[in-house]
Amino acid sequence: MGSGRYGKGVLCNLLDVTMGGYAHTFESAMLTCERQSFSSPPIDPLNLHGKYWVGSSEPEKDKTINRGLVKFLTGNEKITGLYNYQNTEVTIYPHYSLELQCYSIPSLDGDDNAIWDVGRIIDFVFEFVDSPVGEYQRKIDRTLESKAKA
Repeated sequence: MGSGRYGKGVLCNLLDVTMGGYAHTFESAMLTCERQSFSSPPIDPLNLHGKYWVGSSEPEKDKTINRGLVKFLTGNEKITGLYNYQNTEVTIYPHYSLELQCYSIPSLDGDDNAIWDVGRIIDFVFEFVDSPVGEYQRKIDRTLESKAKA
């Protein structure tokens, strides 16, 4: 969590570059919708098969995260569904870490504490700027992402 220029997006891009095919990004709307039937295409959760890091940006301001869906996607239970244009069921087992980069803690559709047993909040307190002056400001390295790709 943290407002702009705190490095959340850069960190996600670096993880994506570093992990290559083991990383996946998705639209945050996937976490705000009602749990759909996974027996009909399109199925986004099946794209998480074989991934170790899965990330997204903050959901829209007025949207609430479906905590049941988050628990389903991050639990140790199998996920079964159909890929687009296929008639054979596919079963995957989640082995990934789910990351959601936010400016503030998003709303959840319930009040139990179980969601926090699987989640952690990481505060991004340092702001990366061209000319740091404050205690929590650091010099920005605008070449960091290109260095990681090299």
